[in-house]
Order: sequence, then structure tokens, then C-alpha cells
Amino acid sequence: MKAALTTNSLAFGSRVYFYCMVGLGLGILGLSIYQIAGSSVGHQWLILASLTAASGWFTVPIPGVKSKISVAESFIFTNLILFGPAVGAVTAALDGFSGCLRSGKSSRHLQYPVFNMASMAISAYLAGKILFVLLDHGPLYEGSTLTLGEIILPVAAMALVHYLTNTVSVALIVALETQRDVYHIWRERFLWTSVTYFAGASAAALIVINLRSRAAAVVGVLLPLIFVTYFAFKSYLEKARENALRQQLDQLHLRTVEALSLAVDARESGTLGQAKQVQVYTRGLAREIGVTDDKELRWIEAAALLRDIGNLAVPESILNNPGELTSAEFQKVMTHPEVGANILSTIGFPPPMVEYVRHHHERWDGSGYPDGLKGTEISLGARILALADGYVALTCDRPYHRARSREHAVSDIRSWAGTRYDPELVEKFIHISDALTTQVSALGARPAEDEARKRTSREEVPAEGGLIQRLSNLGAYGDISSTQRETSVLHELSLELGTTLNLQETLSIIATKTAKLVPFTTCVIYLLSDERGRVVAEFASGANAEAFQGYSMIFGENISGWVVAQREAVINANAGLDLAPIRGKLIVPLELALVHPLIFEQKCIGTISLYTSEENRFKDEDLRIVANISSKAAPTIQNALRYEEAQKEAVADPLTRLPNMRYLLQYFAQETAKAKRYGYPLSILGMDLDGFKKVNDRVGHQAGDRMLVEVAGALRSTLRGSDLVVRHGGDEFIAVLYQSTYEEASLLAQRLQQKIETLSVEVSPGKFVRIGISIGCASYPEHGNTLKELLEVADAEMYLDKRNRAGSARTG
Repeated sequence: MKAALTTNSLAFGSRVYFYCMVGLGLGILGLSIYQIAGSSVGHQWLILASLTAASGWFTVPIPGVKSKISVAESFIFTNLILFGPAVGAVTAALDGFSGCLRSGKSSRHLQYPVFNMASMAISAYLAGKILFVLLDHGPLYEGSTLTLGEIILPVAAMALVHYLTNTVSVALIVALETQRDVYHIWRERFLWTSVTYFAGASAAALIVINLRSRAAAVVGVLLPLIFVTYFAFKSYLEKARENALRQQLDQLHLRTVEALSLAVDARESGTLGQAKQVQVYTRGLAREIGVTDDKELRWIEAAALLRDIGNLAVPESILNNPGELTSAEFQKVMTHPEVGANILSTIGFPPPMVEYVRHHHERWDGSGYPDGLKGTEISLGARILALADGYVALTCDRPYHRARSREHAVSDIRSWAGTRYDPELVEKFIHISDALTTQVSALGARPAEDEARKRTSREEVPAEGGLIQRLSNLGAYGDISSTQRETSVLHELSLELGTTLNLQETLSIIATKTAKLVPFTTCVIYLLSDERGRVVAEFASGANAEAFQGYSMIFGENISGWVVAQREAVINANAGLDLAPIRGKLIVPLELALVHPLIFEQKCIGTISLYTSEENRFKDEDLRIVANISSKAAPTIQNALRYEEAQKEAVADPLTRLPNMRYLLQYFAQETAKAKRYGYPLSILGMDLDGFKKVNDRVGHQAGDRMLVEVAGALRSTLRGSDLVVRHGGDEFIAVLYQSTYEEASLLAQRLQQKIETLSVEVSPGKFVRIGISIGCASYPEHGNTLKELLEVADAEMYLDKRNRAGSARTG
């Protein structure tokens, strides 16, 4: 084999080597021509030299490497053994020159044939010298007197020297030009060409040993032998390449089918390898009932993988609808077998396989679709596929139902024998379902959501040599599935956010949907409190949720406070900056934070803050998803806040911020129901400010309003947290005392009067207004069962108290 140079220019280092090799080679070639001219070898060697040049055109590529083999080496070695090193060098040089012509026009520059001629001349001349030194004999063109045992080792050494000298010299100059490792180049291009050298040397040795005639006789025997071997070997390699190509195409076809089925599975947010599960059950049932034809089995298995390819024509909102489909939506679903069959028919899949896909939703009783076939009108392959598909659908999670246990699924399948499914197939399937389920378990199939996104557990998928595992490891399936799941979850988020204006329900929906797309340990939604000027943890879910009750931070500080102030997201920040004050309350350690602002109309109203451990670092993809969620969540949160504020205003007094009578009516009904059920008392205080009208008349209504606000604050601070105080209107207040008797209420009334009498409002520099309060008591059920009855009793006592406290308002 002759290796041609492939570069157009030589670097300085390679030039030095180039000129050294060319100088040595041309010198040897000149010496060889001189020796031939002065010898008695005659011209017979030119016959073999011509055959050497001609046979170089007949080469066979070696599969898997960048090399070819030819029969030219046989002629070179024959000439060398018969006529000596000089003839061998000239013959090899001629082959090197013709090799450059054969390699294409890019190798026809002068330096390439010159180098190849020089390299071949050197290696052949050196190999010939080694041969005859080891033989201790001259050229054998006069006839051989040596035995095979005497010649075999010297010939092997000759072949080895020629092989190594030629291939290493070419590999070295290629390495110098390309700056690559010379051994790597030699192994890649020339290692397997050794067969040419040693086979050629062996053939030459056998012919020379067994022939005593001259070149014509040698040629007569040598040519047929060599060319028969060449063409036989070439034919063998072509057949091998054809078989390998056919196997590669078959594998490629199968992988394409599997990949397409996985894409359909992922789009439907199903289970990783759900189509593969159907294939296992389909294949097992087909074999159980006696299908042995390999072609038929392949069609059934391929149909199992592509049974739902027609779902590509069904909108995702229908496929992933967790509720009941409308008639129009179900009609759309019913088109997918026909669409799938049309797709496969267009591609050119076999008609039986197309038929299986078209009819896998037909039913034994004729109630299926799309053609309403009945009984054995449905092909056997379609009946098998329908049963396997139905069983997998029962045992895997779907948007519209949770996975059923194997026992329940078998029970359902048995109950549908004779209606949905072929009853004979049902019995066969149930008989082998345990064994097939074991095979399915070996696939390592788990929900796609766990495979694509679940990083908290870091479970390994059981090894499975098929395309499913390879795509899963590469993330191809996860990419498709996660994209589909993100679209579905965001759609669900939009729908569910539109169903409530309750703030806590809204925040719970946001956290729940976020958990489906982004793994976290704890999710906290902080909202900016305008009243307090702080960022408050309004909702928390996941581990450590209880630790965030009542937790807040200063606007602009910590991570979440900074995000609210700057309106910029952060990822994988030190969670301790947010959580230092409550770290002692955390049950599960939190190390990293992903915080995204909730922005509505250019204003940041809060954050979605996710916390996790160091091992589960957030990805940029997580940040992108949370950004999508926050963009949909912020307007709804703002609406919920406005609604909550409106509700407060509807049941609260706008001046004192105390609940009003509307709220009292709702509250009292709830509390009296509890008091009646559990048998505890409930008391009412009716309160009216003393001389408040005089305050308004003397110092104005603004001072009176400030006095009402002060009184409301004093009442709130004196009552217990479980009690309720409301403003009745004007200067009247009502308190509901939880689990208080009449006597306890009377004592509390005295404390309230003392508290109010200490209040004063400065209406002008150095001028204060003070006020008193009259209070009456009533108790449930002692004085009545309704709010009206109790207020009448409390009002009567309050007016009695007021008469006794006449003139309590004064100025000073």
C-alpha cells in the first residue's frame, strides 16, 4: 500500500525531513539503475515492474480505517527476490509514482511523487539487503535451490522492514505537517495494511520456491493466482459492506420509529417509555397466541410504538385535559387513529402495520372507532394492540386519571371481555400478565416528570440498552417532556388563577404549580406591606413552612427585600442572607435561594422565593420558568390584594379601621353557634362616649376624629386577642367577649373606663381634650339569644351608667 501526502505546503520542520528523504531515495534509485545496467539480469524484470504499476489501480478499501490494500506488493516482492535489491527499489519507486497519480489531482504536485518514489525506493532497497544478508545467497532469477524452511524467515523480515520503513516514513511527514501524534496517524492509516505486505511476500516466496523457469513462467502462474485472490477478497468485502449497511439501515429505521414514539409520549406528558411498555405487552401476547412469523411480529411491535402518532393532530389542551371532554373534543380525539394511519401510509410503512394503527381503537362489540368494525372484522394485530394499549393506559398516570393497581386493571380488562376486547385474547393476556409486567419493570419506566425534572432524589434509572435509556440519559426525552409539561402547567395556572380572588388560595395555587416545574425544598411568597414598610412572608409551602409564619424583613434588605427594591432576580444566592433570623426554626437546612420579583404595572409587589440545599443547585432554566410563572401570578395577586382590601373596607370603619356592624352580624352568628355547641358563655359590651358632641362643637370635628381613633386604639389594646370590638356608628362601640361571663364582662368594663379617662388629645398648643365612656353589659344566653336582644339589655345598662356619669367630658 502506498500512502499519498495530502497537504499543499510543508512546514519548516517537515521540509528538512522531506529533503533528507528525497536526497537519500534518489541516491538509492540512481545507484539501483546503475547496478541494473551493469548486471546480467536482462529485461525480464520489466514485465513484473509493469504489472506492479498496473495492479496498483486495483485496490480494496479496508472497512473502518483510512487505508486500502492492493496486489501490487506481490509483484514488488517477486521482483526483489528474483532480481535483487536494485530491481526491487526501481519497481517500488515506479509503484510509488503511479500511486500519486491514482490518488487524485490534489496529489499531483511534484513534491508528492518525488517523496513517494524516494520512500518506496529506500524501503524496498533496505528490505532487499536484509533479505539476502539473512539468506546468505544472491538473487534467485537463475533458479532457486532453497527450501521453504530456509526462505520463510528472511522473507518475513524483508516484508517487515519494507512495511515499517515505508509506512513510518510517510506517517512521520504527515505528523510534521499536521502537528499530530505520529503513532496515532500510523495506527489509524497503516496498521491494517500489514496484511498486504505479508500476504504479498508469502505469495512471492511460494512462487519463487516452486518455479525454476524464468519470468514468463512466473507471470503465467502468478497472475491468475494473485488476481483470483484479489477479486474474491474484493467480492467478499463488498458483500460484507452491503450486509453491514443493511443492518445499519434496519437499526436506523428502528431507532427512528422509537424516537418518534417517544416524542409522541413526551408531548402527551405520559410515562417515560409508555409506548415501549405497550410494545412489550403486544409482543408477549402475540407470541402467546402463536404468532411466530418474524415479519408479522415486527409489524405489530412497530405499530405498538406508533399507535398514537395521530395525536400530533390533536390539540394539547385536549390531550392534557384532566376533566371530562366535550362531545366536540372527543370527536377530535377520535380522529387520531385515522390520521396516524394516513401518516404511516404516506411514509410507506407496510399495509398490515398501517391497518393495526388505524383499528387499535375498534371494539369487539362494534362500538369503537373510526370504522365501527366488529369481532373478527378487526385484524388480529389490531385486537392485540388494542388490549395491550388499554392495559397500559389503566396502569399509568394520565391527565384524566391516576394509575390503577395491576389487580384493578386486570379486573377491568376481564369485565370488558366480549365488549371492548376479544374474550379469547383477554384470557391469554391475563395468564401472562405477571411475566410481562416483570419485563416492563425491567425497562425502568417512571413518570416523565420524575425523569426530566426531579433532582431532589437523584434516583438512577435501571440500565436498559434501548433507545429509551439513551435518550433519557442525553436529556432528549426530558427536553420534549419538560417543554410540554411547562406549557400544560402554565395553562393550568392561568385557568385556576381565574377561579378565585382569595389571596391565600391564589398564593397556594402559585406555589403548587411552581412545584410541578421547579424542584425546591421550601417556597415562600413575600408581599410588600405598604402599611408596615416591610416584605412579609404571606405564604409558605414545603419543608420548614411553619418557620415562616409571621416572618418579615425590611424593604431593601436581605435577598428578597433587595429583589423587591431593585426588581432584579437572583439565582443560587446564599439563603442564609434571607433566613438568618429563623435559622434555628428550620427543620431541613436551606443553603441556596432563587428569588424572582412579582412586578405589576412597573411596581414590585413581592417575590417568589425558592430555597433548596447545596446539592440541588438551581439552573438557568429554573429561573426562566419562575419568570414565566411570576408574570402570570403578579396581576392575579394584585387583584386578590385589591379584593381583600375592598372586603376590609366593606366590613371596616374607614376612620378607626375597626370592623363595622356588617362584620359584627357575621361574626356574632358564628360565635353564638360555637357557644351553643360547646356550652360556653359570650358577653356583649355596649359603649358610648360621654360628652363627645361637646368636643366636636367646641374644638371641631378633626379633633373629634382624632379622639375616636385614640379611643379605638385604647379599646383594641385593652381587650384580649380573642375578643372583637367594632364601631357602631358616631361615638358608639360594641365589644364581643369570647367565653366571658356577665361578671367578667363587668370587671372588664371598669378597666376600659379607666383606660379611656386617661386619654387626651391635643387640639391646640397646650390645650387638651379628655373624654369618658359609658358601658353596659349583657351575656349570652343569660340575657338573650340574639344580637338584638343582647344589645337592648346592654343599651339599657349603658344609658343607666351614662346618667350616673353625666358631665364626665371636660376641657383643660
